[in-house]
Amino acid sequence: RCLVPASEFFFSTGSGMRRVEWKFTLANGDLFYFAGIWRTASEDWPEAYAVLTTEANPEVAPYNDRQMAVIR
Repeated sequence: RCLVPASEFFFSTGSGMRRVEWKFTLANGDLFYFAGIWRTASEDWPEAYAVLTTEANPEVAPYNDRQMAVIR
């Protein structure tokens, strides 16, 4: 398990000239973390991590049905 520090995240809709990015932050501007899993390096693979996702909260749901798992 690991925590990935963040201050914002983005989702985009559309493509090409019609692409729109949506930025999400905490209202007070504080930093937060994404829940993640971490894997040590092995002989044939570098050290790596992946961010876990969950069902979108009410603020994100109009733009995407999933979001990163945010931990304050």
